Amino acid sequence: MIKLSQIKDKVLQNKLVSLFSGKDQEHFHPSEVAHMLQGLPVKTAEDTFMALPDHSQLLLFNYLGSFLQKCMIGALPREKAASLLNHLNSTDRYTFYASLSGIQRSDLLELLDEKHRKATQDMLGYPKKSVARLVNTSFCTLNPEMTIAQAMEYLRLHHEDSDAADVIYVTDKAGKLLDDIPIRKLVLNEHSKTVEDIMDRHYVKLNIEESTDEAISRFKQYNRTVMPVTNEDNTLLGVVTIDDLIDVAEQQNTREMQRFGGTESLEYPYVRTSIFSLIRKRAGWLIILFLSEMLTATAMGFFENEIAKAVVLALFVPLVISSGGEQRLTGGHFDHQGTGPGRTDR
Repeated sequence: MIKLSQIKDKVLQNKLVSLFSGKDQEHFHPSEVAHMLQGLPVKTAEDTFMALPDHSQLLLFNYLGSFLQKCMIGALPREKAASLLNHLNSTDRYTFYASLSGIQRSDLLELLDEKHRKATQDMLGYPKKSVARLVNTSFCTLNPEMTIAQAMEYLRLHHEDSDAADVIYVTDKAGKLLDDIPIRKLVLNEHSKTVEDIMDRHYVKLNIEESTDEAISRFKQYNRTVMPVTNEDNTLLGVVTIDDLIDVAEQQNTREMQRFGGTESLEYPYVRTSIFSLIRKRAGWLIILFLSEMLTATAMGFFENEIAKAVVLALFVPLVISSGGEQRLTGGHFDHQGTGPGRTDR
């Protein structure tokens, strides 16, 4: 078990190049380094990030929270920031741009090349809870006439290593989805067979117009880790992974918990949020609670004589209040079962 103190010592010693190299026993996973950076002063975190090689910055960036991501992009030279943003996968790139305000977004969209800028703007144009905002365009398709040997060579040359690499998609010449094939089927079948020989044409997909709630339900029902996304014409547009859906569900649960705590949801971690933002988010709720307490005190004053005759009734006031809070929690959405990564048994 790697301790955060080991990572921090390496940072302080300025031995950053081998953080993710895996060449020695001091190899660290990017998520561990990201977790450590969250607890450092922003300037120290920025210096640490900028001292890493480009490929390590790209690995680490996806594990940082939105607050630190914005800080890192602001600290990097504009050319390096452009290179980093253009090399993110489509879902991670959208997530970053969705967290920006209007002015910041317009400015940083200029860093993207024409292809990525258009794709990101298209994704941002869909409703917030739309599957379209989670589409990852890093996927690979096969021709059904290919032999398995040809297919494996084609994948080796053209398919990137990504979360969506477990499943390969078969399409016709018009790009319409015909089937999805787990990568293990290519490995375990004779190389002389064609892709069509191992197709069963039973696949599960999402429509680009569907909501993330529908997607979560579909993933749970069919126990998948990745699912294709098509339009009304069944043209394959991209894929959605279970990791991205888990992130969405976590964000929704966090917002609900913050609202149960009497505050609006926060864009940044609590300790990173400015005092003015906290006041703006909490002031409305606190005023409502204050007025409610005044009404409670007025009601108790109205029944002062009755309460004086049976003082023990006052003991039940905290119980009534706590019962109201318990009812609020059990009446909310916390009975929703979270989704976890599963594997298809197809």
